[in-house]
Amino acid sequence: MAQPRADVAATEIQLRSLQRQIDTASDIKSLKAWLKTVTQRPPDRDFDLRF
Repeated sequence: MAQPRADVAATEIQLRSLQRQIDTASDIKSLKAWLKTVTQRPPDRDFDLRF
């Protein structure tokens, strides 16, 4: 029974995190502030589709 409880707890944590992200994205000022913190990073080589 320990593993299902741990899974439920982890899922609840993820759910709260997603809800905070939704709340942030819903508030334009918060969204703009968050977007300013995001930096561009080079493309991931694992997803290079050149043949």
